[in-house]
Amino acid sequence: MELPHSAGTYTFNIVTRQVLMIKVQSPGTKKIYWTFPKGLIEDHETPKDAAIRETYEETGIRCTILRKVDEFEIYRMYRNVRFHKKITMFVAVTKDMHPKPSNEVLDAKFVDFDKALVALKQHEADYIPGLLKSLVIVAHKFPNIYKI
Repeated sequence: MELPHSAGTYTFNIVTRQVLMIKVQSPGTKKIYWTFPKGLIEDHETPKDAAIRETYEETGIRCTILRKVDEFEIYRMYRNVRFHKKITMFVAVTKDMHPKPSNEVLDAKFVDFDKALVALKQHEADYIPGLLKSLVIVAHKFPNIYKI
């Protein structure tokens, strides 16, 4: 049986040097937490296409993919049932400044990198390695903007 497969982005704003995050509520646990835009890949899509679409649908932000940065599997509880899915994440950049959260999410905003790491530690630690890799990729691509 093939796993459900989602794709999303770690989108960096190259003007503010912040990363785009969304606030969501878990349908199973009802916990509210911050994560990254992502969603299921549709039949006709590549993971890259789905990541761009989902980022735009959930936040109104248009992004440019730099490259695939991470692929992993997660296990979560949903209505007392454990589920398992595959996630592919891409590093992306944008100059768009003002996210417009869709009705799929509670909020969307650009946050400072250190605050993103703190938010992920609480509920979404699976994303931390990919986010760190993404910062390095963006810093190499835009050395005058990101000095790490």
